[in-house]
Amino acid sequence: MLQFGRPDLSTYEERLTLWAAPDFETAVEAAESEAHDHAGSIPGCVFIGLAQAYRLPECPGHGIEVFS
Repeated sequence: MLQFGRPDLSTYEERLTLWAAPDFETAVEAAESEAHDHAGSIPGCVFIGLAQAYRLPECPGHGIEVFS
């Protein structure tokens, strides 16, 4: 979860990224690292520490729903 602006008056962005990883821990570590890098590239943006994982029931393909 990314936060833009002041803590008392902020906009938040939730990003969904896909990671090929052997386990949840590795996937979350990759997501957190990328989120820190992404937030650092945007002025006034910080990663506030929320990263979650979900195992897809099948390999993602064209038009597959990955989050609802």
